[in-house]
Amino acid sequence: MIANTFPPASAKATAGKPDPEFLATAIEAVVRAGDLQMAKFGTGVRVEKKGVIDLVTEVDLEVEKMFRALVAERFPDHDVLAEEMDIASSGARHRWVFDPLDGTTNFAHGVPIFCASLALEIDGVPEVAAVYDPNRKELFTAARGSRRRRTRPCSSRCWSPASRTTFTRRPTSS
Repeated sequence: MIANTFPPASAKATAGKPDPEFLATAIEAVVRAGDLQMAKFGTGVRVEKKGVIDLVTEVDLEVEKMFRALVAERFPDHDVLAEEMDIASSGARHRWVFDPLDGTTNFAHGVPIFCASLALEIDGVPEVAAVYDPNRKELFTAARGSRRRRTRPCSSRCWSPASRTTFTRRPTSS
């Protein structure tokens, strides 16, 4: 088992801005989610109803499991509030709010309009957020105290866990 090498969030956070590791984790998570979504898109995945009109696919569950494992490894004292798995909150100050497949109905019907949406709240205050549209390869990010950004990541393979950075390129005109 690999030891958690991340210092406590309070050790790196600067006044008024969230720990940069939080945004890096959010970016990694949504891009990895997009890769999983695209690998299964249009392949006839299992679809079930979770309510009168709400759908859930095996991809929703697979992406949520990936994200929960990522958070448990890096930030074991953080909570995750996600759409598919009903896991009780521990009351932690840090809570990740995640929709593993935002646009499940579109995904299930082969409509290429869906994304992964993620935010981190600390004491109920939104600190960072990331949304990734894998069809257009567009990444939207925000962090409290910083400007919003729209970029096109090359893919999760360009993300380097060793350096904790994400390589991006400027959006192109279509």
